[in-house]
Amino acid sequence: NFLNYWQGNSSGTLGDGSNGLPATTHSNYSIDIGVLSSLRNKVQIGAYIKNISSSSIGKSFLQYLPRKLSIGVAYKPFLKLNTNIVFERLLGEKDIQFRFSWEYMFSDLFTIRSGIQMKPGKLGFGFTYSPKDAINISYALITDPILPITNNLELKVKF
Repeated sequence: NFLNYWQGNSSGTLGDGSNGLPATTHSNYSIDIGVLSSLRNKVQIGAYIKNISSSSIGKSFLQYLPRKLSIGVAYKPFLKLNTNIVFERLLGEKDIQFRFSWEYMFSDLFTIRSGIQMKPGKLGFGFTYSPKDAINISYALITDPILPITNNLELKVKF
């Protein structure tokens, strides 16, 4: 992974930029590693470690980036339904995050999906409409315990 952080000039305490911080940019690389196994296109089991290289970013304020372990199982009970369960933990922390999602393809034109996450608790819902092979229109909604509901609209055009 190539990681890049850019920060513009700050306005400072006076608000006019005279005593603010200058613009800065920092970059670094990190390495992820993972494995994936599939059984008869019905069950998939995977695991990965994000940032196994324990990279950091910054110079005067060095920030070590988190390392994360994820283990997941996907099950496809029948052709049009996918279900997923993922357990995720920041290395060095005790809390485990849990996610569950499902996706149902009504037809080649319309797919609906939903998911839930714990720690923090979030609920998501979305759908994709694909009137042609070259065009996808997707909408998603995500709740958050602190932030207002987030809406996302995506238009994908393939050339």
